[in-house]
Amino acid sequence: MRILIGSPVHQKPEILVLFLQALERLEAPDVLPDYLFVDDNDNPASSQWLTDFADRLPGRVLPPLSGLQQYENRSNEHTHYWPPSLVWKVAGFKNRLIDYALQHHYDALFLVDSDLVLHSRTLCRLVETEKDIVSEIFWTRWQPDGALLPQVWVSDEYNLFHREEGEVLSAEERAHRELHFIHQLHVPGLYEVGGLGACTLIRRRALEAGIHFGKIPNVSFWGEDRHFCIRAAAYGFSLFVDTHYPAMHLYREADRIKAEQLLLTLNGIITQDTANKDDQKASLTPENSNISENSPSNTASKSPEITIPSDLRDSAVFAKHAADSFVVPPAFSGPRHSELHAPPVSRPKLTLSMTVCNEADRKLAEVLRSHREYIDEAVIIDDGSRDDSGELCRDLLKGIPLRLIRNERASFTNEVELRKQQWRETLASSPEWILNMDADEIFESRFAQAVHALLAGTKADTLCFRLFDMWSPTHYRDDDYWQAHRYYRPFLTRYRDGFPYKWKEQYLHCGRFPDNVLELPSEISDYRIQHWGWYTPAIRTSKYERYQQLDPDARYGWKEQYESILDPTPRLSLWIDPGQDDVNNKHEAESGDTASVKSDVNTGMNIEDTTAENKIEAIHTVEAVQMANAANPVETAPAHEFINPTNPVNTSAVAKIAGVHAIIGSRTLTKGQIEGALYREGKGEEQGMACKLCGSSNTAVFHRYEHFTLIGCGSCGLIFRNDVDRIQPEDMIADIYNVKWVAMRDSAAASTYGDHALFGLMLLDMFSPGKGNLLEIGSGTGEFIHAALQSGWNAVGIEPSIDSRAYAKYKYDVDLLPGYWNGGDTETETETETETETETETEAANEAPETEGDTALSLDHEYEAVACWHVLEHIADPVAFLTDLREQLQPDGTLYITVPNKNSFTNEAYGAHSPLFTEEDHLYHYSEHTLTRLLAKSGLRPVALFTRQLPSGLDALIEVHPLYGELTFTERMGLLAKLQGEKRGHELCCVAKAI
Repeated sequence: MRILIGSPVHQKPEILVLFLQALERLEAPDVLPDYLFVDDNDNPASSQWLTDFADRLPGRVLPPLSGLQQYENRSNEHTHYWPPSLVWKVAGFKNRLIDYALQHHYDALFLVDSDLVLHSRTLCRLVETEKDIVSEIFWTRWQPDGALLPQVWVSDEYNLFHREEGEVLSAEERAHRELHFIHQLHVPGLYEVGGLGACTLIRRRALEAGIHFGKIPNVSFWGEDRHFCIRAAAYGFSLFVDTHYPAMHLYREADRIKAEQLLLTLNGIITQDTANKDDQKASLTPENSNISENSPSNTASKSPEITIPSDLRDSAVFAKHAADSFVVPPAFSGPRHSELHAPPVSRPKLTLSMTVCNEADRKLAEVLRSHREYIDEAVIIDDGSRDDSGELCRDLLKGIPLRLIRNERASFTNEVELRKQQWRETLASSPEWILNMDADEIFESRFAQAVHALLAGTKADTLCFRLFDMWSPTHYRDDDYWQAHRYYRPFLTRYRDGFPYKWKEQYLHCGRFPDNVLELPSEISDYRIQHWGWYTPAIRTSKYERYQQLDPDARYGWKEQYESILDPTPRLSLWIDPGQDDVNNKHEAESGDTASVKSDVNTGMNIEDTTAENKIEAIHTVEAVQMANAANPVETAPAHEFINPTNPVNTSAVAKIAGVHAIIGSRTLTKGQIEGALYREGKGEEQGMACKLCGSSNTAVFHRYEHFTLIGCGSCGLIFRNDVDRIQPEDMIADIYNVKWVAMRDSAAASTYGDHALFGLMLLDMFSPGKGNLLEIGSGTGEFIHAALQSGWNAVGIEPSIDSRAYAKYKYDVDLLPGYWNGGDTETETETETETETETETEAANEAPETEGDTALSLDHEYEAVACWHVLEHIADPVAFLTDLREQLQPDGTLYITVPNKNSFTNEAYGAHSPLFTEEDHLYHYSEHTLTRLLAKSGLRPVALFTRQLPSGLDALIEVHPLYGELTFTERMGLLAKLQGEKRGHELCCVAKAI
């Protein structure tokens, strides 16, 4: 396939060189592409860059077409200026490129603006789509304080919302649809849009049809791309955007700096790869064959080399340097017509199907408000209500198509007939997707913004979810009798005309869907559902009496579970909704407070927190995972059906789902989540203790270990030791960071230096380019201080461990100061300890002992940089610690922090038994959110915040992760890039400055 890459160029030299570097790295589908530029530069240096590019690629860069080359002030640091004369001048350039491609019989023309940095896989990906006209997405902040917006749109000049013909939208609904479209574009995929530009592959079929960028006389839309798109639609060509490999748009100076860092990183990796190959060749020469087997370098060389494919490496680097491109604003006011961009494909129709009976005074209002955010229509059976349930449905779903069917007599005593009626009435509305929910069931808040992307992106016909039986406004029941949340059941199905749907013919517990719905292709998702059918004592009493009447012999249920309904001391777990600031706000009981928790279950209850924030949730069992991999799916029970653990997979119990896999747009299921379901500790006095970060009393036990207990905060997500106020970290440090720990570090000296010390040095080079005074707290075995000294910093480090300091002196000839950081000073040991330490260090390093004068610190705002790598998690009073460090910085100084990432793949894989949680000296476990909040309390703000996941150890994590199984090398590296982009890496890295 012959491809011509064309670009009109009127560009600053420093931008153009980055654009050309990225072009040179593009992978070609089969035949190498040709390049044709329109040289419209008024800066000779830019023209010279084009000449140099042609010299590097002889025979592939065609002689440039000439522009007018007049001086034009097109931009400043805030925005770019595009008067009409300039717009149509560029349109003429693009038409010349189209003419050239046609005359010289190219199969496709790739038009790309000269202020973009492309991913190396961009061109290949656009070709793979096999679309006549397709763009790769990029995001731009058109105003310095504005939202990041795409260069594709839905309709008109720049509508980012879908609207049916004649449909009138409120401002609220328009904003909701705009936000949905933007969220959709952040999910890798291929989407049909109404307009696009700036990075577009046009195949010959479209070129021959006559599309071009000329002005349409009777259209007043701004911008040549809009006229191109209208013309394409008129010729019958659909427009598409691919979102797998977003480009970087160099719109401002800050973007250029990011792009420089990105390309330097990529080029540095390539150089390093070449050097590694040369080193490997050199290691095979005779003069290198006698290296001692015990030398550290030889030991390190035995480690297997991991080569990351270039496309996955690019993805990881792009994700790191353009991370804010993936942050979707919580609200969107809409762009101006002069902002170049485009919209979505029509979304699947979602029909809510429900039965109600006397629900007006319960959760029905909250349920309907929740559903109306994302449904397109509703079908509701009012099954003999004696209250205002039907009218409430009409009022709360006003503006949404509603079919409300009234049964004068309640028929729920014969559930299968009611469910069949509900199914028939729903099919009468010609549904595409059917969401079958009871009147007391609510999805967690994050579902609303993700559901349509979920439906648009799945090939399955049935989606299954977990349901949590809420036993109070804030807690769900979790014991041997109540395990619905450990299993997956269908709540969403795509109607397939011609499929032989069959019902379970029993009058109670027949299932909300036909019995064989899971014979269709099925997937599971970890979006959770709250079932509010048990959350007050009155409701439980009423249901207990009902089941005694309808099923006295427990023919359709489980007798022991019936009897447990009124258990005065049930085992409860804290519900946490990561989409809300405070879970209590959404789940207030009707009484208006949380007193019902205590009146409902007495002080003998056992409450524990199985999650905080996105990663740690309440959970499914090993049996659920086994069932997820089983064949011949059968499921009949309703979502809150009774489950007998002695027969967990019989046909009247739970789903066995064929072909199940994790939904990437949602979240994966983890062994850690399985283990989290097995937390079985008794009641704890820690319940309700104040969070050390936000002060909330919405806390509960996260997990009890042999020697300590972790507490989770339901409001901010922080996890911390319950005894943090009584801990003496110095004692733990002395016990843990001893000779054995130093020996472990020595055995991995090369990786420690390369993966950590040099990484820290790279951060300094990026954010503190003016080398000066550097202070490191917790220097360990001295690698970072040695690297900093070698690179020109005036560096000093503090390390409390005697053995670590001795090793640093022996290995790197680095003198580390003894003591602990304590309120802006170093806390020295007693005289006896100092003497003992001196003897140890003298013996190890054969050096004179340190004197007090040698270790005195000048702490008068002298430091350009302060670093504490993996220290903050050990600090009992982190606010005081960070405040002290802030005071040691120069006015424009920078603080560098790394901590274990609470939301890491490591924790996701191992759950509560993750090595990050089980480390006794880890007093706090921070996420991106909690670390940012901690910095703010300490008078600091993050200027960079990202995570890091090294390839080493990834295989072990994948092995314990139940849903990944065996992955190919490419899949493993793809996962590595995904973790980096989603901030799920093992290590949370932060660069901060004083507010």
